[in-house]
Amino acid sequence: DFSGPPDACNPKRLAWSDPENGCMVRDDVDYDGYAGAYVVARRGGCSFSVKGAVAEEIGAAGLIIVNGDDRRVEMPIDPTLLSHSLSIPVVMVAKSDGASMQ
Repeated sequence: DFSGPPDACNPKRLAWSDPENGCMVRDDVDYDGYAGAYVVARRGGCSFSVKGAVAEEIGAAGLIIVNGDDRRVEMPIDPTLLSHSLSIPVVMVAKSDGASMQ
């Protein structure tokens, strides 16, 4: 069943994370432009769960994590954040796919 809200399949805007690793919200960055966008962050610096929580906090529609190479990697859950249920999708793509998004 592919029913859902009519805008669910509309393309979303991409916004590169600032900082690039998406591990924190900086006081000196205006995150208004991130609302409703898919945030793209580079892998590293913190757990995948922290990246997801930060993206959700700034109003992202979802998070795309760019791996450091072209291997497939399972994204483990950070046990310290298991109680935090993200309401946005989080996926990882290969380095080459991330390069095509720039």
